[in-house]
Amino acid sequence: MPDFYFNPYSGAATNHDSGKECILATAKALESIKQHHLAFHNPESDTPVSQFKLIRDSKTGIEFKITDILHEFEGQDRELVRLFLSKFSTGQVLSDQSLEECNGLILHEFEVDAPVLEYAFLKNGIAATIATEDEWQTNFINFKEQEGDNHLPNVWGQSDLTTIHNWISNWTSENLDHSRQLELNHGITICERAMRLYEPAPSDWDTIFNMIEKAKTAAFEHDDYQIKNIAQINSKPMKQLKHRGSGLRIYIFPQKEDLYLGGFYKKSAGKTEKEQDSAIKMAAKNIKTHLKKRK
Repeated sequence: MPDFYFNPYSGAATNHDSGKECILATAKALESIKQHHLAFHNPESDTPVSQFKLIRDSKTGIEFKITDILHEFEGQDRELVRLFLSKFSTGQVLSDQSLEECNGLILHEFEVDAPVLEYAFLKNGIAATIATEDEWQTNFINFKEQEGDNHLPNVWGQSDLTTIHNWISNWTSENLDHSRQLELNHGITICERAMRLYEPAPSDWDTIFNMIEKAKTAAFEHDDYQIKNIAQINSKPMKQLKHRGSGLRIYIFPQKEDLYLGGFYKKSAGKTEKEQDSAIKMAAKNIKTHLKKRK
C-alpha cells in the first residue's frame, strides 16, 4: 500500500478550539482508511510531528504542540489523536539525507518548495495534513512543475474520502497482484488453501471484483440466484456468489464487518454437480479452519 507522510508545513492555528478541531478531523480521516495503512514517515528535522506547533494563541503568543493539548480530548477522540501521534512518532524517520534527492518543486498555492511533500510525491505516497490553513483543505496538493493528474493525494480531515479511496484503488491496481487487491481494496481475508479449488485466470478478476461489489451493495442478502445461502458455519450461512456468463462461483462467509473467502469454483461443460458440491464443502472447511486458528 502507499505510504503516508506527515506534512509539517501548515502554520499554527490562531484559535485554540480551531486547532483542536483540525487535529481531530485529520486523525478521524486517517483512521477511517486504516485498512490502507502500511507505513508512516515522520520528518527528521523539518518538522517531526512531536514538535509540530498546532496552536499559537493570537493574544498571548503561547504555542501548543499536539501533546500539550492531548489531555483536553475525551474518550474516543483522545484515543484517535493519540493514535495519530503514535503512528508517525514510531514510524519511519524521513531523514534529511533522503530529502536531498528532491528537486525543489514549488507548491502551487504557496510559491515555496516543500521537500517533505515533494519526496512523498516522488515515492507515490499520501500526505497527512493538519489543515490549520484553508489552503491545505484540498484532496490533492499541486506542484507548479507538474501537469495533468500528477498530484499528491492529501488526507486533511475531509469527511468525504471518495477521491482518496479511488486514488488508492488505482494505485493498488498498478502495483499489487490481484489477490492483494482483493484483500486491500475489498476488505476480504483469503483463507489458506482457498486458491486450490480454482485459481482465477487474469481474465476472471474484473468479474470477481464486480461480483463482490454488487454483493456488498446488496448486503449479501440471499436472492436464490446471484447470492445464495449454502453450507452452515457457526450456525450462519456461507454465501455463494454466482456469475451466469462466466460460470464463476465465489464462496464467502460474512461475519460482522469481516469477509472470509473460502475459495472459487468455475462451472463449465463436463463438470458435474458432485464436483461443485465438493468445492462448496472444501470452501466451508477452509473458512472453519481459518476461524478456528484465530481463537
